[in-house]
Amino acid sequence: MKAISLQNPWAQLVVSGFKTVEAKTWSTDYRGELLICSKARSDKSLEKAVLDVIEEETDLAFEQDEFFVNGAVLGKVTLVDVRELTEDDLEESWMDPAELETAEAPLYAWVFENAEPIAEPVEVKGKPRLFDVELPADTVFVSFDDEDEIEYEREI
Repeated sequence: MKAISLQNPWAQLVVSGFKTVEAKTWSTDYRGELLICSKARSDKSLEKAVLDVIEEETDLAFEQDEFFVNGAVLGKVTLVDVRELTEDDLEESWMDPAELETAEAPLYAWVFENAEPIAEPVEVKGKPRLFDVELPADTVFVSFDDEDEIEYEREI
């Protein structure tokens, strides 16, 4: 299956359904199921800040070291669109507006739907761009029902 590596906290936010747009400096013609892998290293202070926002906006609390797993397949999404990123995408991409204003090249909005976390993360060595990953046959993904979806709003 096709996969992409993202740094945490962004990788975990994507597979948890909190983040539905990823800003990239490159585009792809690929559409369909996409594994989300976390890079081996993450930004611990940014992880903490993101958890604070989630807790404040949803009243959900997570332990940082349990919520963010690095160097693993965390889940899958459906990549439904890739287009030029606009101001309308900022909230769903968790971007600071200044990042869009100061971008030296066009940024692309990778639009995700159908987030499904993996029941047990699978260790994987990430690669740049899209790459192929073969998961064990017994891999289980957790689907969100409409009743389980977490509604939240936040200010950028």
